[in-house]
Amino acid sequence: MLTYHRLEQKPQPKSPEKPWLLVLLALVWLWTGIVGRDLWRSEEIQLYAYIKAILHNEHWLLPTLYHVPYLNSSPFYLWWGALSQWFLNGLLGISPRFAVQLLTLMVMSINFLLLGLAGRGFLGFRQGRVTVSIIIGCIGIVILGHQISPLPFLLLSLSIYSYVLSRYHKWPILAAGFTLGVAWALAFYIANFPIVFFLVILSLLLLAHQQWCNRHYILVLLVAFAFFLPLISLWIGAMRISYPLYLHLWFVTNSGFIYFLPSLPKIAAHAFYYVKNLSWYAFPAWILALIAIIKVKSLLYRDKNYFLFCCWIVFGFIYIVIQPDQQNNALLLIIPPLAFLGASQIDRLKHSATSFLNWLGIAMFGSAALFVWANYIAINSCLSSHIFARALYFNPIYQPHFSIIAITIALSFTPLWMYAVVRKHLQGRQAVTNWAAGVTFLWLLLCSLFLDWINTNRGYHALVQELENLMSPTIRTALHDKKICMDSNELEALAAWNEYSTLTVHPAIEPTSALFCRYHLSLSSNSDFSIQHPQALINYAPSRIRRKNRNFILWQTKNQVNHAD
Repeated sequence: MLTYHRLEQKPQPKSPEKPWLLVLLALVWLWTGIVGRDLWRSEEIQLYAYIKAILHNEHWLLPTLYHVPYLNSSPFYLWWGALSQWFLNGLLGISPRFAVQLLTLMVMSINFLLLGLAGRGFLGFRQGRVTVSIIIGCIGIVILGHQISPLPFLLLSLSIYSYVLSRYHKWPILAAGFTLGVAWALAFYIANFPIVFFLVILSLLLLAHQQWCNRHYILVLLVAFAFFLPLISLWIGAMRISYPLYLHLWFVTNSGFIYFLPSLPKIAAHAFYYVKNLSWYAFPAWILALIAIIKVKSLLYRDKNYFLFCCWIVFGFIYIVIQPDQQNNALLLIIPPLAFLGASQIDRLKHSATSFLNWLGIAMFGSAALFVWANYIAINSCLSSHIFARALYFNPIYQPHFSIIAITIALSFTPLWMYAVVRKHLQGRQAVTNWAAGVTFLWLLLCSLFLDWINTNRGYHALVQELENLMSPTIRTALHDKKICMDSNELEALAAWNEYSTLTVHPAIEPTSALFCRYHLSLSSNSDFSIQHPQALINYAPSRIRRKNRNFILWQTKNQVNHAD
């Protein structure tokens, strides 16, 4: 006997999606590059030093490091770093640096959750998962999502902003307006006034669409302004009372009002730079977004969500192009709308496009994985003298060795990646998940097999040990016993050396410093140092073939040497 089902009651076909695979993928992505990673960038070591300085001297309103105030933005990120270090290190015993790195992990976890909810709110059920998969697959997000940096908080402000716009019509006006104001305030505290102008103007541009120009949305904007202005006035008012001169310096430097519209050649150069870097930074988000635009070009203005995505992308690209500095991470601003737009038509991808994306991921990440494994074995077993010589050329500090833990971690994820890419009945969302799994797989290999190599090449700990080993025992003992001293006028050198060395380097940043040391410390390449200090006499400096790599240099002036003689 035939059974009739009403249309809305017909059983839905079982989805081939595996939600547990996305959860596992996100967990592996989040933890890879956090555990065991050294501080690789100048910004990281300085931010970490500022965070430690807050807990040491308790200058919360205006953090200072060796008498240098932090004026890149408000100290909001530094506050959270200090609180996480105080809680996780002081109460739970976690190492201070790992405590700050865990802050990045927690913020990125919240970003994935909010962007997934926003994708579901904009596009419907099951679309939030593919939105997160697209973002995980973007190489640029992999890089910034594991650093000690305020950028994850900037992405958090964009995530909150997206989530509010996707659900505002279902929320009470007060709740939606307050949350939108918090998103604007968070953007201000992380990236100053220009990013707030962008978000506010984008929110007002939406009123040009009849579906956005409604009483509910207008009241949400008014409430957002009512909460946003007091929130940003808290820090500005406190600075106005306590540090008016530094507030003026911060405002002139970071407000954006000092920027004039660049010349047309500069705008063209910036546009070419960002288009070129977008090809790898936001792949596959941009290609999926382009396909979606082609498929729904008739709805780009009629549908309010597509109107939002397109306005965000176009206006965001114009905003970053007219900025005075070129930075890859500026493309973070348009990652969310690209992911939403790409996810909107993921289920309508043709089988040929799906197969090509999956094949490209298998070919690219499979070849890269074989390359990483082959180089790891060749370098650490010295099977190839040519590869070993090239490895020493780029990183002469590294000591070849096999790590059982690293090999075990690398091998454990390989079957999961192979399972993902060989699944049958492949659809668009599975191909995107496979791409994200490939990016995570390659990142896992690099951060397990080559973690020691990268730490010694890009980190500071090995550089400090290298110079300490070159020093004579007499000088090391005299510095340790404080019979002589060394100083530096470079903030990066001060932060890195005092973090990893037992020998103190004193700050000589202030011209009125009363301490006159016999030795001076610089962080530079030998060639650059010789150009900057032609009269200096280098006492100890590692000799390297590849001059691009920076290293610590211990030096004296000729007057000090003559006086000592």
